[in-house]
Amino acid sequence: MFEEARGSHNKNKRVVVVMIENGIGDHLLATPLLRVLRNTYASETYTLVLIAMHYEIFGYHDPITGYIPTNPNVDILYSMQDPSDFYTKWARTADMIYRVNPYIMSPHRIGSQHLAESWCKAHGFEIDELKLDFIPTESETKQIEGLFSTFENPVVVIQPFGSYNPTDPIKAVTNKDWYNDRWQFVIKWLANRGYDTIQVGKIGEHVFDSVFSLVGHANTRETILLMKYASFFVSIDSFTMHAAKVFGTLGVILWGSTNPFRAGYTENYNLYKLHSCPEIFCGRPEGILFDGAFDTIQFTPWNCPHKNCMDAITVADVCKGIGHIENNIQIDPATYTREMSSRISF
Repeated sequence: MFEEARGSHNKNKRVVVVMIENGIGDHLLATPLLRVLRNTYASETYTLVLIAMHYEIFGYHDPITGYIPTNPNVDILYSMQDPSDFYTKWARTADMIYRVNPYIMSPHRIGSQHLAESWCKAHGFEIDELKLDFIPTESETKQIEGLFSTFENPVVVIQPFGSYNPTDPIKAVTNKDWYNDRWQFVIKWLANRGYDTIQVGKIGEHVFDSVFSLVGHANTRETILLMKYASFFVSIDSFTMHAAKVFGTLGVILWGSTNPFRAGYTENYNLYKLHSCPEIFCGRPEGILFDGAFDTIQFTPWNCPHKNCMDAITVADVCKGIGHIENNIQIDPATYTREMSSRISF
């Protein structure tokens, strides 16, 4: 039963194993590598087995039939939290194993390529295009479309918090956090311009006034799919910007302890104040820290004692960025209408 759920494997085929670790955004950034691997190792002669820390980027779990891949480049899917027979059945007998772990892959620090490109290059491949992949199910699509149909105004998605400690996922690292009073001003400003705001995040995070809160209620797959229907987004440097890249949704990103030069996208409005912080680690993902939140040598969380880099980003900067995005996508809130339907509850 479980073999059928994950996908069939012809014993005459060779086996390619891919292991992906760390954050949700890292998993989305690894999808071009999966695409290149699938083009290199055709499904007719190879079985591609994926085990991932965030398996939900590539499929979903059914309590009866197991892990079901939705990504067409994956034949068999496992979760690192529930590896079952992966190591005995696949890892030990694989013909090839590719591992994506951004915190130990030094090649991502070299050159000026986007991270997705450098990860392909680290494994000896050239990226085909900077396109990230996520395949929703039909029921997921209907659910999110139903939610958006309840809003009378165009919808903006915000992610104000993120960057969790890799050794303790419950504890947030605050390097990337902006300021609550500034976020609240931007939310009010958006409302005055005729937008509704959806806030996403983990349970326990601060929920702002005048937002439709999905904090702690939308799972990863639902949150990614929100970005398809959002007019635009405003976020710190986190996985929502990679989710938006999947669907071509533009946004304003607040960078501070990290910079946009390797992980950002030029089509977005990237707010980054170069050299605004005296801390040598801030804004330098090419350096000793990968994303400004984790010291890979001491293997301990790291918090910036200054936060000058985030303080340098003003409300006026964010509002200006929103205006820039509006001009690029030609939104006119005054003429926006949608049919009402029953509100979907997550």
